[in-house]
Amino acid sequence: MTATPPCTPATSGESDAFTVQARWLLEWHNKRNDGFSTRSVAILGFAGVILALLPRGLDLTGPLEMTGGIRACLIATAGFLLLTATFCLLVLAPQKSNAPSIRHLREQWRKYIDAKDGPPPQAQITEGLLHGQSVEASSPLDLVFREANRRGRWFAVAVLSLGAALFSLAALVVQVFWQM
Repeated sequence: MTATPPCTPATSGESDAFTVQARWLLEWHNKRNDGFSTRSVAILGFAGVILALLPRGLDLTGPLEMTGGIRACLIATAGFLLLTATFCLLVLAPQKSNAPSIRHLREQWRKYIDAKDGPPPQAQITEGLLHGQSVEASSPLDLVFREANRRGRWFAVAVLSLGAALFSLAALVVQVFWQM
């Protein structure tokens, strides 16, 4: 049996392919993050408007009889809207980032200018994005992937909570019209 040689980029073109793919993945996951955040802000605004209009729309001092069903639907609607807002805020919560270090990039540049031995610059940049040699789970790509998935999970829960709020709001409206 022969030992396999360590993997080192043979040409700058081969290393470029990995760098391009790593940058594409970073951009794609960042767009996912932005999309979840944008949609969460919209849902947060919608939930806030409904919460603000709910007491005014019921006109609690009018001829409406506050039955147990109306009270339960009102509480459920407000509760689910508050949960929706909470989940949307969790989507918007900042998370840890692990962008490639500026200091590290400057050191690589200095070594390159001083013509010191080491991997080619393109390979060093790619390694900064992928952490392929040490296979660290904290590479910039891993963290942005986990961040997008976290935001996506909270967004899905926010949408489910909003659906429950709309369902209970519809039940509330039916009961109010039933009394009229």
